[in-house]
Amino acid sequence: MQSWIVQIIVIFVNHRSTLGEAPAFSNGVSVGSLSPEIFHASGLAASQKHDGILYTHNDGDDVNRRSPIIYAISATSGSLIARLRVFPATNEDWEDIAVGPCGNTTCIYVLDKSANTIYRVQEPDFVYSDQILSLDSKVEFIWHHHKSNTLMVDNKGFAYIIAIVKGGGDRIGRVNPGDWGHTGVNIEVRGHLNVHDDSDQDDPQSGDISADGQQILILMRSRVYFWNVRNGDVLTTLADHNPAGHPPLRDHGSDGICWDRTGQNYFTVNEIQNAPLYVYRRHST
Repeated sequence: MQSWIVQIIVIFVNHRSTLGEAPAFSNGVSVGSLSPEIFHASGLAASQKHDGILYTHNDGDDVNRRSPIIYAISATSGSLIARLRVFPATNEDWEDIAVGPCGNTTCIYVLDKSANTIYRVQEPDFVYSDQILSLDSKVEFIWHHHKSNTLMVDNKGFAYIIAIVKGGGDRIGRVNPGDWGHTGVNIEVRGHLNVHDDSDQDDPQSGDISADGQQILILMRSRVYFWNVRNGDVLTTLADHNPAGHPPLRDHGSDGICWDRTGQNYFTVNEIQNAPLYVYRRHST
């Protein structure tokens, strides 16, 4: 009887195993502050086409200043590089942003939480001037499980959203490549985030998958969680395995997180005016 119990415990522990170890990172260092024009930086993503460029946006909390604009900023100073207006699009409540593949190029993806819509535009070939980016596609979805502040796109073009809930261990939904261009897409629950945070905040706030699809960061109010992706399966990794570690988080009010273009270092930003842009550099091994 005791042997049978031990076997059950071992199976359960292995099911919730940890995949590898988390790399070590330095504490966050501010590289500069964002332009006052970016007053509610709710998401962050690294360009896969332009080295040293990050994308961010304002959320839609201020109804008098809502605009469908993506801001290109410098990863080394936080300074504003260009305003990229998405057309046609609206900003009811943009909450997160990601960069990932779309066809033979790379696209910027933006989640509008209130409209249950994800917009997609191709990354521009030249990013150092204000311009209008024509909408490449969008998906209007039905999501019965609360709202989501988190949008991630993997290296195969699958988009993921995670419902917000106190403690952060809630439902994960996936948008498939074939869903683009459709309305009324029913997003099914594909798993539950294997995190039970002690925070009383509605989490997670943001997340990102590295460009090679091998690493995941999930941002809570109180900490960051890291996973190594197993067999290219983001859903199984997040739902069935413990985080491999807790990288540093300089500002516990952070709202956006992203890997850099190479997946070596990561950035965070807060949803305040003149927000500092923090970089966390990976320790060499």
